[in-house]
Amino acid sequence: MPVKRTPHHDLKAIQAKFTDVDTLEITSKAARDAQKIGYSLEDIVDVVLALEPGDFIKSETARVFPSFGRRTIGCGTTRTTSPVMACGCI
Repeated sequence: MPVKRTPHHDLKAIQAKFTDVDTLEITSKAARDAQKIGYSLEDIVDVVLALEPGDFIKSETARVFPSFGRRTIGCGTTRTTSPVMACGCI
């Protein structure tokens, strides 16, 4: 799996969309799941705004496993369908 050293997305552009709860673009599923693990919408905004480029170690190509039909995210040596829960990366 190739490791890439350049970010796929502009962190500052993403953070610009997370300036406050009133302008937060989030799916209802993501909001429900965040609430289930104890995060409020304000917490989500705070976490995204606190991210720095150094919080991301590397980027790997995502894999699709045909038997599951779902994308899994590579994060270091951990493989999971829930990258945030496994290692705190986005």
